[in-house]
Amino acid sequence: MNGKIETFGLPIKEEKAWEQLEEIARWPGVKRIVTLPDIHQKRYLEAPTSIAVATLGVIIPALTTPTLGCSMGIIATELTRAQVDEKFLQNFFLHIKNHLTFSPPSRLRTLLTWLGVVSPKPGSYDFSRRELENVSKFGARAVLEKYNFPENILEHMESSGKEIVDLRGLIPRSGYQFSGSNIGYGFHGNHFLELQYVDEVVNEKVANEWGLKKDQVIVSYHGGEGSLAFFIGRYFSNHRKKFSSREELMRLPAKLLFHKSFKYYFGKKLLALDVNSREGRRYMRAIQAGANYGAAGRLAMTRRIMDALGVPSKLLWDTSHTTITQEKIGDKDFVIHRNGAVKIIPGKPILISGSDKVRSYIGVGLDSPDSERYLNSVDHGAGETIKRMGSEGHDYVVKVLENANLVKPVAYLKPIATFRD
Repeated sequence: MNGKIETFGLPIKEEKAWEQLEEIARWPGVKRIVTLPDIHQKRYLEAPTSIAVATLGVIIPALTTPTLGCSMGIIATELTRAQVDEKFLQNFFLHIKNHLTFSPPSRLRTLLTWLGVVSPKPGSYDFSRRELENVSKFGARAVLEKYNFPENILEHMESSGKEIVDLRGLIPRSGYQFSGSNIGYGFHGNHFLELQYVDEVVNEKVANEWGLKKDQVIVSYHGGEGSLAFFIGRYFSNHRKKFSSREELMRLPAKLLFHKSFKYYFGKKLLALDVNSREGRRYMRAIQAGANYGAAGRLAMTRRIMDALGVPSKLLWDTSHTTITQEKIGDKDFVIHRNGAVKIIPGKPILISGSDKVRSYIGVGLDSPDSERYLNSVDHGAGETIKRMGSEGHDYVVKVLENANLVKPVAYLKPIATFRD
């Protein structure tokens, strides 16, 4: 029986996405597919972006990205727009880049690092081997003292981590050897670090509760899943469009040594794991280790940003939009796969990013009877709709979500400068 597709209205230009959704509806265990307004099909992914999919008793990694945990965050500062000039921006971005240890420059050094013969020189925000194991087990809580944060900062994260008692069989050698460096960095591709200011306050009451006011400088980030989630995603996947044949061939011996079996993570078949099976439970623990690491890494990013700002600042909210979680919808326990979709937490902020020329939106999640129908999910951005419709595309996305009674507006942010590397 095919899964049900709930749609906010799919743009005609996204025919490829619709064709893929019809195929996904026939995948094992798929019960409901929710398409969000910014839906689009990326050529290197099996499933469209800006969707949420509920499966019953089955984990299907191909329903989201291989590297889980990509996030959006909002940091509120005590700066005003008038205080951010060219000199400030130069000093800010220089500080962000000044504390990095870059990747090994050669294949030989990469091999020697993988073997443990050499180790990258740690930077100011980086993890030792022991710290890497601790953050994988305990998440952001493990680095509160390291980055001088109070415990209540964890209340500003959708998920700061869940304890994992035993890491055996969850993290490949590459994860241990390459995931301690450049922590809190990684603004490449469509990932970014952006300085913005509050251009318009729509809901004064909620804005005051969150400490937002007109002309206040805000820093938002997109990224933060980190290297460990990258390696876990590749070792716990079979054939994915994003992996080249050469990449898979080079990784094959290490994967075989790691898993000791061809049963699950090799070949081109669709990987569908019984969530209650031994391997299903192992998979969920592995991606939780990656999520724990990512949460700690984003506290490193927050500290890196705050140090660069040099003024009192606070983390307003941090949430991931590429996740696989177990959630109760109605009276049943589902596996929810989100790809480009953030979970609605009633009363908490929702950032829907625009672009370097289009305003972003901060809304508040609603406790709505309609939320479960849409798997408690909204878009994390409106980039593709902006490409199709111009600046009106962002308005379209947020209005559709507001009309669905999922979110209401609090403020709009206007970009000052965007950093990508």
